[in-house]
Amino acid sequence: MKKVLALMAGAVLCGSAAADMNAIGPFTGDYQEDFNTDYVVFQPCLSWRTFGGTSDWCTPGNSGTHTTSGWGFYCTVYARSSPYLYGSAGGYTNCTFDMEMGKFGGYFENHTNVDGCTLNFYDVDGNLHASEYVDNPACDGSDWVWYGFETTDTGFVSVDIIGEGYGAFVLMEDMEASEFAGGGFDLAVTGDCPGTMEACATGANAGDKIVIIYSFNYGSAGPVPGCPSLFTDLASPVVAGSGAADASGTYCKSGKVPQNACGRVKVQAINRSTCEKSAVVEI
Repeated sequence: MKKVLALMAGAVLCGSAAADMNAIGPFTGDYQEDFNTDYVVFQPCLSWRTFGGTSDWCTPGNSGTHTTSGWGFYCTVYARSSPYLYGSAGGYTNCTFDMEMGKFGGYFENHTNVDGCTLNFYDVDGNLHASEYVDNPACDGSDWVWYGFETTDTGFVSVDIIGEGYGAFVLMEDMEASEFAGGGFDLAVTGDCPGTMEACATGANAGDKIVIIYSFNYGSAGPVPGCPSLFTDLASPVVAGSGAADASGTYCKSGKVPQNACGRVKVQAINRSTCEKSAVVEI
């Protein structure tokens, strides 16, 4: 599994690198799922097609799907948006879409005694496209936590959500999903934190003016010079690097990230020539 990390100022230009999947911040997708359609108790699949009728939400080989207002185990977790949250009472959860998707995310909670869960993304042929581990802390008193991902190469049609300790018992709410756009303006950030990492904006035209920015907070800034209707998704962003996209439409910047930035930095790429912005990459 690839580590997705941040870029700080003072970097030097270097070679290109790309990741199959980026961690991204909260977004409003093409489709939403809040699990509030029906009260479901331990069934193989939810009683409705999720994400606006575009997907099936099941626990393969188990009757595990469950929606409830609150669920106690090692601690009690309550719905983020009334009336229901979702969790599996047996086996991992699978969401299979009717079409290729490019983004998937939502709010997660954990009422077990074991941290973490893994999201496995599969392509249209059933091949594993990416595997992403998220912390999803167990009963630590924190509120619902957002985890989201965006593919940077090919789309996915299926996602397995697997709890670290039990396979089951990954609690989810307020999910978002978007179809795979293919070849759009994207940002991939790779490397080890603390240490050296690289941010690459792709999908631009040769010679486009690219700016890579970072911040510790979501928000809005702008308009971007030359783009009167374009605003960043970051508050008070700092420019980490800027330059022209190469012949392949790629611009990269790399440098060292200090320990105190790990887990906090959010990064975005701006194309000042086409007035586009990438999704935010969460570190």
